[in-house]
Amino acid sequence: MAVQLRNRTDGQWEQVQPQAVIDANMRNYIIYGIEGLLMTLTNIPIVLSVLRYKALRDQKEFIIVGGLAFADGFHGFAYLSAAIGRINLLLNGDGFVLKSRWHCGTRVWNISWTFANNLAGLMLLVVSIDRLIAVSFPIRYFNFTKRYACVLVGGAFAYICITATVSFSFSYQYQEPEFPAICQISSGMHDGYYNNVPVANQTPISMMLTLNAMVNIFIYTLRFKEMRNGLKALITCQKKLPAATANAPSVATNQRTCSLLNFLSSKLTRAATRIDPAEFLRHPRRLPKITPTPIYPNPVPNSDPVTALRLTS
Repeated sequence: MAVQLRNRTDGQWEQVQPQAVIDANMRNYIIYGIEGLLMTLTNIPIVLSVLRYKALRDQKEFIIVGGLAFADGFHGFAYLSAAIGRINLLLNGDGFVLKSRWHCGTRVWNISWTFANNLAGLMLLVVSIDRLIAVSFPIRYFNFTKRYACVLVGGAFAYICITATVSFSFSYQYQEPEFPAICQISSGMHDGYYNNVPVANQTPISMMLTLNAMVNIFIYTLRFKEMRNGLKALITCQKKLPAATANAPSVATNQRTCSLLNFLSSKLTRAATRIDPAEFLRHPRRLPKITPTPIYPNPVPNSDPVTALRLTS
């Protein structure tokens, strides 16, 4: 359906929209603002913590988490700025004044979205790649330093900067007013770029859902045998020790008794050996000769180690 245009008194062209459409857009942007505020407030503390504490910056895991939090927080800021800017335009009656593609591409929310909307999806992909490397090469992954994490996060940031620069260079060529001033993200990009270039439109959402799921499935397939063996060992252990699990107090008592007997046995061994001083004086450079103590004619039964310790001391 063709949209009716009218020429305003200030010389600008404006789309004529019913009040119901304006109210629906207003409600949507209020939701945008709430969502963006929550995303920003919940991710900024994580980024600030990683930036402030050197102990966190020295660990590769926290660098990746910090990069993901920055991407999500930046994404939330894009929602928040879009809500504030568009609501302000609608309240002033300028929301449907026609603007150029370059004008829309340089709005604060569209600049933020050009970077953040793509970066959020790529950072999820980075997390999946890091998880895949961790389970595929666990020993080698343990020796990785923070440089490894910086390469992953920096690669995602560099790719987004390149694609955003290409997008801005294309939109600069269009200076004629053709889109409403509320400026959807597609209004600030070249149509061919928005529809065909990866991570230029809603591809990050599909990338986040498909590639992340594919990596997880590959991880589970790679480690399925190990998980199955571990689960089998756990079930076997539970079947072989039903009495011990059913009578936990007696098991603890038996463990304490065994520990006491081991302690007393070590004391008996020390008491049963003595050093001959005369042998040490004749040969001071040699190790002292250890001679066993005489055995009593009536040995104490093994069941009473306390009495044996008293008699041999």
